[in-house]
Amino acid sequence: MPRLTIRSSENRLYPAHRVGVRLRAERTRKLLFAFQAAATFHVISNARLLVFPVGRLRQRPNYGCGYALASGAMNDFDPGPKRHIVGRQQIQGAGVKPFASAIHPPCRKQRIYIVVALALIPACSPALAQTNQFLPEIDLYSRMRDNMRFEFQAKQTREANVPVQAELGPSIELYVHPLAHLADIARFDLDDAKARVLVLAGGYRYLPEANGAPATNRIEPVATVQFPFTRRLALSDRNRFDLDWKSHEFTWRYRNKFQIEGPVKVRSYHFSPFASAELFYQSSYGKVSDTAIYAGCIFRIRKHVQLEPYYEHQNETGKKPNNQLDQFGIILNLFL
Repeated sequence: MPRLTIRSSENRLYPAHRVGVRLRAERTRKLLFAFQAAATFHVISNARLLVFPVGRLRQRPNYGCGYALASGAMNDFDPGPKRHIVGRQQIQGAGVKPFASAIHPPCRKQRIYIVVALALIPACSPALAQTNQFLPEIDLYSRMRDNMRFEFQAKQTREANVPVQAELGPSIELYVHPLAHLADIARFDLDDAKARVLVLAGGYRYLPEANGAPATNRIEPVATVQFPFTRRLALSDRNRFDLDWKSHEFTWRYRNKFQIEGPVKVRSYHFSPFASAELFYQSSYGKVSDTAIYAGCIFRIRKHVQLEPYYEHQNETGKKPNNQLDQFGIILNLFL
């Protein structure tokens, strides 16, 4: 009588009596991973660092070690051709079902890649320069329609030779239908706007002063044009006006930012490095009073969460002498 065999995720055949052994091994591996994650979080939390575990983007069901027999009897398993599966199709065999598959936990190498990438971003600055400011930011996005979404932003910023201050407020974004080539470049990015040729936005920002001075009320109209630069790179041109009212005085500023971005694959994980340059025209100075260059990377760490660390070198020329700043920022993007 032929022995019953089961095909694993490694495309190997195993005798049926070894399924129980593989199930126990799988449970042990999961317990060890949970213990390792808890220990890592404990160590990192004591160091006062905020780290999000990074999962793989490609969701692949683990059918090799993840079999659960519904009836408990080995004879209920159907070894016929229905046991073969393709991609994400569910197993059609009688009495057999895979464990629920979510985003895979990161392997050790993927965690090392992300830590190294975060460490290299500030290292891209000149050898004698030091990062003397830290700019955290949180952006929340909620889709209202297919071509409209709501954004709420809270961050720390430096405004026209003014020390670091807070900025928060809502925006509404409108965009056209996606372009196929842009959608292919941004297919691993959670930001739907990356696949649109034109994005229009209007928002309000409130900038309180830390020293008790009058706050600034700002209206932000923004227009962004995006197009594919190469098969793997996208280029965007953002044009933004800052219309500011402070103590019954009105000033404005124009900002033009060019950015190039493209996905990179390391094993099964995808991230998107980017580089950009921006100039600022300030009405109070009547000239381009500020320039900035950025280098960073976008990491997808959950189904609705992206982390965007970046390095910024800023050159302020509005007042003499010029002021040069090296800043490190990190943006937490939440997509609902």
